[in-house]
Amino acid sequence: MRPSSGKRVALDLGEMPMVMAEIMTLGQIEGRDVVGNSGKMSVTGANWVRPELVAEVTFLTWTADGLLRQVVYEGLREDKAARDVRRE
Repeated sequence: MRPSSGKRVALDLGEMPMVMAEIMTLGQIEGRDVVGNSGKMSVTGANWVRPELVAEVTFLTWTADGLLRQVVYEGLREDKAARDVRRE
């Protein structure tokens, strides 16, 4: 589904198998705590993988803890290396 702005509003279910296959090739790493501006936050049930894929997202704002609020997945970016990604 695309709203009038032309942007997707969610991950297309047809893309889900491809995205999950990409993620599964990365291999799991030891569990991590998420570190926000107010310190560590425990994340239960998360499966961590090496940060090698780059996804383009749009979002409303950053929270006080340094996390994204109301994130919309736009797609994977094959033209950009994960090591080159910086906070905008």
